[in-house]
Amino acid sequence: MKSIDRGCLSLTTIVAAGLAVSSPALAEAKNGLELKNNDKTPETHAPPALPTANNDLPQYQLGQIRSVDEFSDIPPGHWARDAIVNLVERYDCLAGYPDGTFRGNRTLTRYEFATALDACVDSIRGQLAGGGELPDMDLDTIDRLQADFAAELAQLRGRVDSLEDRVAFLEDHQFSTTTKLSGRVEMSMVQAFGDRQAVPSGNEPTEGLDTQVILGGTAILYLDTSFSGEDLLSATLVGGNLTFYGEGVTGTNMTGLVYGVNTSGGIDRNTGSDILLSTLTYKFPLGDRGQAMIAANNGFFDSILTNYNYAETISLFNTGNLTYFRGAGSGVGFNYQLSDTIDFGAVYLAGSPDASSPQLGRGLFNGQYSAMTQVAWKPSDAFHATASYGHYYSPEPGSSSTNITGFTGSQYAQLPFGSSTATSSDIYSLDLGFRFSDTFDIASWFGYITAEAESSFAGGSRGDNAEMWYGALAGRLIDLGVEGSELVAVVGIPPKVTDNDFAVREDDDTSIHLEAYYTFPIDEGQNVWITPGFIGILNPEHNNENNDIWIGTLSLSLYF
Repeated sequence: MKSIDRGCLSLTTIVAAGLAVSSPALAEAKNGLELKNNDKTPETHAPPALPTANNDLPQYQLGQIRSVDEFSDIPPGHWARDAIVNLVERYDCLAGYPDGTFRGNRTLTRYEFATALDACVDSIRGQLAGGGELPDMDLDTIDRLQADFAAELAQLRGRVDSLEDRVAFLEDHQFSTTTKLSGRVEMSMVQAFGDRQAVPSGNEPTEGLDTQVILGGTAILYLDTSFSGEDLLSATLVGGNLTFYGEGVTGTNMTGLVYGVNTSGGIDRNTGSDILLSTLTYKFPLGDRGQAMIAANNGFFDSILTNYNYAETISLFNTGNLTYFRGAGSGVGFNYQLSDTIDFGAVYLAGSPDASSPQLGRGLFNGQYSAMTQVAWKPSDAFHATASYGHYYSPEPGSSSTNITGFTGSQYAQLPFGSSTATSSDIYSLDLGFRFSDTFDIASWFGYITAEAESSFAGGSRGDNAEMWYGALAGRLIDLGVEGSELVAVVGIPPKVTDNDFAVREDDDTSIHLEAYYTFPIDEGQNVWITPGFIGILNPEHNNENNDIWIGTLSLSLYF
């Protein structure tokens, strides 16, 4: 019995041109390469998806290898093909296809054949190690095949060496083996138009609305880390100089811009060039069908709860149902898939900075907090519905400030009993969405809020009640003119106090929110986007005495 001289057949398990890959180093290289192709994702309203449990490269079959033009094909009936078929039948040595065949009359490339030959010799060699013998006829066949395909096997070896060099380079230069770094930069020009700053119902406007065109920017870094492939630690860093463009500029927060919101606490993203820690959350599996979350800083309800709202918007009001965003802070939550179409979840969040304060009346359970529970139903891609209930409590002013509607709606809706009154509220909301085609869908959200004074105040007493309503309807056209683009239009009624025992803080009229924007990529990788848009507030602050206010914006967004 002759021994088998492997010679140029000594290949690693990593094979060029799409063969099966088992190297953890390549899997890590893949994770690093994916950082160059992150999705275009809203900062806080669309949290990143959890990584999959299996981070290995896909396992390719021989049938997926592309033909190589510089080598001739091996058709059925070729002597080499017949020779290896005979070896396969006798030694069961080819694992390239599940059925162990070349699948009928399919033509092989010489690369594919060389790969099959290498796999077959590996298998035969393993069988011989157990004490078997190889007939001279089969050994002669292998020698001939090895000689005729020496060039192809040598090229495969060269490509494997190149892959290993690239993997070594990526391992030496990768950002992290566990953390994905991505981010975005926004640069925006903004101008407001109108005669007077808005004032609440029952008041006459006096101050002129004299604003200039502004140009500002924000930089956001996302660090997403997974230790097991099924958990996710998310940290966000924010810095910039964009203004919220709300009450301090126009007299009303109805004009507030979403890219002016600072999720690190406060409402202005003008951080004075400082870098602030925004979101810090950790999510992990809850059984086979659920997820749990711990939020150490500025977690949102939809950091874990299902939120189908698609809007990447200009205004804060148009980010969707305010029930998701009126509370942000530290706490816990979970979301569980009851069936293939129904999710159920709940979240408790203590407001910042109360959650991290040991002072009396503060802390995780004794200060300002928000809680929410919801049921989300999506029976098909064409329809979704979400029903939610939330509770909010703010103690008398100290380290916290009352804000029932999260910087949206009128001043009376945010503070129905004034800023010095402990207040609790309950919110009941409904979201509906309809997808009519791949390029057109609509979304709507509605809410009813009841508020109660939890302390006495000037002009009122503990136990006073107020009622508020809000709602919006949005439509979206996708791929209009440019692939990946979106044209979105919104009409809505910002939160309005319709009844209040403290009558002097009741909204007399009705504001209408109008908004439209068109966002489109200007590069093939969809990393650079342009977004022109406008906001119109008719009867701001639900006060017919106010002049309408219009805001024009032009934004450049870069994703990396």
